[in-house]
Amino acid sequence: GETELLRVLAGAIADDIQQQRQVSAEEIVGDRYRSIVEHIPAVTYIDALDDAASTLYMSPQVEALLGFAPDEWMSDPDLWLRILHPDDRARSSAENQRHNETGESFSLDYRMYRKDGRIVWIRDEARMIRDDRGVPTFSIGVMIDVTEMKHADEKVAFESRVRELVAE
Repeated sequence: GETELLRVLAGAIADDIQQQRQVSAEEIVGDRYRSIVEHIPAVTYIDALDDAASTLYMSPQVEALLGFAPDEWMSDPDLWLRILHPDDRARSSAENQRHNETGESFSLDYRMYRKDGRIVWIRDEARMIRDDRGVPTFSIGVMIDVTEMKHADEKVAFESRVRELVAE
């Protein structure tokens, strides 16, 4: 009886040690993931599946890009729509709605107003995440600043147009 009791206790201790190792491994992986997400040169986010694209998570890089702290994004479900450039608002909102309804990827370039009023061009890519049953649960995405690329494209287009006009 004592030997059996020792085996049971040893098994329980081994199980407890294994569980502690697993928790530690999960914490390490979680910390590494968080470190990666918070240090890549892009804004990562998780949005709810609603018309306003309410933010559930926003990486800290958003503050450098747009001047808003992550908690400002998460506490204001209308912020994304409000700071979209008026000329891009309808197109961006329609693309978000299509993404939410169909589950297809979201991919769009649009302008946003920084907190200081300057305009920034954003490339926004998002994918739908589904649960084990295939039901859409949220959208994950990444935003990068493409302002310099857009300005370079505009300059090339302008120079091309000037050459056309001079040639006429």
